[in-house]
Amino acid sequence: MSEEELNREINKWFNENYESLLFQVKHNICKDGMSMYTEELLSHVILWTLERKPEMKEQMLRDNKLENYILRTCGLQLRSSTSPFYREARRFKMSARSGVSEIDDIIDEGLNSLEGDPQYQCMMKEIPQLHWYYQKLIEEKWTNGLTFQQMRVKYGITLASLKNDFTIIYDILREKCKTC
Repeated sequence: MSEEELNREINKWFNENYESLLFQVKHNICKDGMSMYTEELLSHVILWTLERKPEMKEQMLRDNKLENYILRTCGLQLRSSTSPFYREARRFKMSARSGVSEIDDIIDEGLNSLEGDPQYQCMMKEIPQLHWYYQKLIEEKWTNGLTFQQMRVKYGITLASLKNDFTIIYDILREKCKTC
């Protein structure tokens, strides 16, 4: 099966099964006060599924395992504090409720609203001192608004490496700005 045919078949499968998936995610996975994540979680998992290798997608479709894979992935993504979904969506909503104010939470809230903040001023002084590679990553993420996925595609860097590099950047900035 060609990749184009495979994509057509998968799109057809999603069109036929989306409502059922949404219902199952809402009532079986995003229960107990987590229903606000239902649609966002399902769309994230569908996108990640579509990014899988064609061979894997074809086998899941052929073996009728696509629904199981998506539902299982939704459950893992929602409950794991190390999952991409948690890092991209849930962590910031959770920390906002608890009043946690870490530098990476501040960064994601929008840099323009923080110009008077001492941590922001310190961070802006330290960024030009970083390695050129880290400066470029910061520019792409914060100034140009690219997602990790877009950066991965643009530069051919693995998602894990990008996230690791941002962890390093955050650690460097935290260390240099901890007295602010």
